[in-house]
Amino acid sequence: PDIWNAYSAGYLGLAKRGGYRRSLLIRFEDLVHDEKSFLKKVADVLQVDVSSSNFSMVTKAAKGHGTARGSSDELDQISKRRFIKKYTLAELKVACDMLNWTLA
Repeated sequence: PDIWNAYSAGYLGLAKRGGYRRSLLIRFEDLVHDEKSFLKKVADVLQVDVSSSNFSMVTKAAKGHGTARGSSDELDQISKRRFIKKYTLAELKVACDMLNWTLA
């Protein structure tokens, strides 16, 4: 959580200090959960058209090393919150207590 808090706050602060009128904090979970809506948000910030003729979704795994999963596998992991099983309840409580929820 400390790393996420620091980076997210840093990026948002940089956008504000740099005078950027439009910025978007990208969370992987948002991208995987609803790609089309998320792409629309990104396009709105960039002020570009995202008609189906301009873009196509890539659903296969992007990396060629380690254990690669495609977007449907990632969506399954996130929507069913399977990643949480890796942590104890005590670890999850500490992480939640440390998160800066104003950045979420």
